[in-house]
Amino acid sequence: MFNRKMIEFFNSVEKHIGPDKIYSTCLVNATTSHDSVTEQYIDCVTRLVSHDFDHKAWNKATEFDADISPKKNLAVSLRKERFNHLVYLCAVVLHHENDVRDFLEKYESISFSKSS
Repeated sequence: MFNRKMIEFFNSVEKHIGPDKIYSTCLVNATTSHDSVTEQYIDCVTRLVSHDFDHKAWNKATEFDADISPKKNLAVSLRKERFNHLVYLCAVVLHHENDVRDFLEKYESISFSKSS
């Protein structure tokens, strides 16, 4: 129930902002696997820095770990079917928000937006 309420909240915020504003400033691929742009953002961030995707060339978990050391990287992949997993990942993304921002500033080739 809590996951569903969070997704409803994400959708209401996104509806209030308006899809034109969201999609005009971000490179976002609308997918059927996520209920909101916010979930897509959480998925993108965790894919970038989670060791669950170490086998992918675009994954930067090892570099992220070194960058935030001695702080621990808490990111894992988004799996909606797991109980309270979305709640945990929201907390992780908030916890690492400044770390990810600083990391992306160092690696300018990685970008979530059309312009800085």
